[in-house]
Amino acid sequence: MIGWAGAASKHLKKYTNIYTDTGFNVISICPPLFHFKVPDDSIGKKILHVMDSIQDKPVVIHSFSMNGIRGLISLAKASNNPNLFEKLEGIVFDSAPSRTLPYQNGKAMMLSRPSVNYMTDSNRATIFKLLNTIRDALVSPIIKIFPSLRHNFLLYWYIHEKIQLPKRQLFLYSEKDSMIPFRGLEEFIEEQKRRGCHVDSVNFGDTEHVAHFREKPEEYTKKCIEFVSKI
Repeated sequence: MIGWAGAASKHLKKYTNIYTDTGFNVISICPPLFHFKVPDDSIGKKILHVMDSIQDKPVVIHSFSMNGIRGLISLAKASNNPNLFEKLEGIVFDSAPSRTLPYQNGKAMMLSRPSVNYMTDSNRATIFKLLNTIRDALVSPIIKIFPSLRHNFLLYWYIHEKIQLPKRQLFLYSEKDSMIPFRGLEEFIEEQKRRGCHVDSVNFGDTEHVAHFREKPEEYTKKCIEFVSKI
């Protein structure tokens, strides 16, 4: 289980309980801070170590938000094998992936970092948004001219173009998510279907980012257990 930015073990416990209460073993990790850039392999080495220790058991990854996507990308880099995920039995995506906007990245960067006494969270989010806007203004012309380079700059395009995901996938999302554009996520789902993956998805409609379980726990739990039970 790869958590969202700023999540602690106590936040992930309710999700691990979904599986442990049904008899599955769960190991959780959370990349500490969200960042818009494509990550290196540092977090991935920690995840890879865990995966190597359970090679004889089927593995399913439950990933949250774009920070979870960062963890997956880092794992692929650490293994030096873009087809690593083909060995996994399945993957659950909660609130990702999508092409995020500067204000959404700015808010995520603010929320994943401790508050400071000399600046309000609102002002911190505005500064992070400005940094992301400047970066987008610099990067956008480059990837329009050279689209083959876009995976070097954007998390969405890296996982879209450089990673071969497991054939069984479950997407849990909402069209009212304020942190990611849901249309981009739905485009990703359709692309995975075109690639021959067995894809299931739930649009919770009115729930917020990584809050689908909190607001609709029974439906969320049922879908997760149904998914892993078929593996």
